[in-house]
Amino acid sequence: MISYIHQIGTQTHRSLARLAHEYGPLVYLQLGELGCMVVPSPEMAKEVMKTHDVIFANRLRVLVVDAITYGSKGMTFSSYWRHMRNICTMELLAPKHVDSFRSIKQQELSNFVKKISLSEGSPINLTEKISFLSYGLISQILFGTKSQDQEAYVEHMKGVVETIAGFSVADLYPSIGILQVIIGIRIHQVLQNIVKDHRDKTLDTLAFGEEDREDLVDVLLRL
Repeated sequence: MISYIHQIGTQTHRSLARLAHEYGPLVYLQLGELGCMVVPSPEMAKEVMKTHDVIFANRLRVLVVDAITYGSKGMTFSSYWRHMRNICTMELLAPKHVDSFRSIKQQELSNFVKKISLSEGSPINLTEKISFLSYGLISQILFGTKSQDQEAYVEHMKGVVETIAGFSVADLYPSIGILQVIIGIRIHQVLQNIVKDHRDKTLDTLAFGEEDREDLVDVLLRL
């Protein structure tokens, strides 16, 4: 069942706004196996999200998020989210620990400016370069030195962000669960390799007495 999927296109927000402008303040669409209600106006959005929020409190479970959080066991959806929040506050996001990443941020920003300066006189895709900078910073802070597994993880996460921002075939057809299983297996293998590398690095540090800056994976393994 294709339903209205072919009318959405790549710019989801514009397509839905166009349909709402044509058909009224509330538009119901059948997208694959799921129903979708478009609420375009601020007044109607207030009715849905504030006045009648209890009625509309149910939210679609995004399968790609399920895949990368091992069945919604991450900080946001798990039953032990308070404990996870405390770990983030006391360990991962402690001022001293955040300050230890200052040199990484300075280096990445310096590289960013240099790459832009080398393009002097030529058009550049600033959105793409800022995105590359953001993913590079996150990768360095999470995993430390760059590696093939980190690059693979970043590429997978780019795909996840794009999927969450738009429509995923698997989300519209939840009965076809194999697509999310494949995504989950790929990301799981990459993360397993990263954790193994960090454990090996920790053993080398203990054996040879070498000290290295802790990244966020090191902190989680230490707890």
